[in-house]
Amino acid sequence: MATLDGWLEGVLHGSASLEIILLISVLLGLRHATDPDHLAAVTALIASEHERNRARKASLMGLLWGMGHGTTLVLLGLPLVLLGRYLPEAIQQAAEVAIGGIIVF
Repeated sequence: MATLDGWLEGVLHGSASLEIILLISVLLGLRHATDPDHLAAVTALIASEHERNRARKASLMGLLWGMGHGTTLVLLGLPLVLLGRYLPEAIQQAAEVAIGGIIVF
């Protein structure tokens, strides 16, 4: 992992750094979207729909899910990154429990 970090650090100082950051962000977002918890939650919600409504509901749900994730990242993540801070451990744990509860609900 240290090798990858070093490579990224070197690449990000070049002229294409914004494009590389955006590409890596998209790839990490796609990887995150295919995590088992996301797939299980979306599959359970869509499986209850009639065949003709599934594609439409899946598209709408994907759009809303993405907007929710993006909004959270911008509102919480961006200020933390710009200020060079981290969420306190207690808040991280509370957020994990809350998300687990939401998924179960």
